Amino acid sequence: MIKRRFTTAQRTGYVLAWKKSNLSRSAFARQEGLNEKTLSRWVREASGASAGLSAKKPLKLLPVLMSTPKSSSLVPAESLEIILPNGICLRTGTINGAIVRLIQELGQCD
Repeated sequence: MIKRRFTTAQRTGYVLAWKKSNLSRSAFARQEGLNEKTLSRWVREASGASAGLSAKKPLKLLPVLMSTPKSSSLVPAESLEIILPNGICLRTGTINGAIVRLIQELGQCD
């Protein structure tokens, strides 16, 4: 059997077509000549589940506590620090385009 390779655009196209088809994943995969497990993985990836997010658990926004550093000379003016409830600390020395896009995307979460 020849293993086919699909681009991200092709995978996304199949996922969108499956959602519009009103078919089960199994029936759609058969119709398109795809492996059902492969289609299921693409659906999970499209929903963000493969990045550690569970499709069964919706995202929950947490309150944000803004604080001013005790000594502003120790912290760059454009820095950002986020401390999660589990103790994980995310720090960036500068607020760049990627950080701004991440904040914008998080702001659009339901």
